[in-house]
Amino acid sequence: MMRRVLAEARGHPVVQPYHDHFRRAAEVLAEAMPSVLAGNNALAAALALALSFDTWSLLIIDQHLSDEAAIDLMISLIFSTTV
Repeated sequence: MMRRVLAEARGHPVVQPYHDHFRRAAEVLAEAMPSVLAGNNALAAALALALSFDTWSLLIIDQHLSDEAAIDLMISLIFSTTV
């Protein structure tokens, strides 16, 4: 249900707090590693991607990954952007 609501109401003000929550979560993670993130836009983007409902929906529902496989993929992406 969330997948459909978020897709159909993406720009609607009623779902803005949801998007704000996950944007803030990405910022909190980024604040925990400022020296790694300094000037690393790809890492900031990877963190935002990893926290996106759309990402998880795509990986779990559309691509049929297990939760563990999706987590491993996102961790690999994040750590590959820190080098």
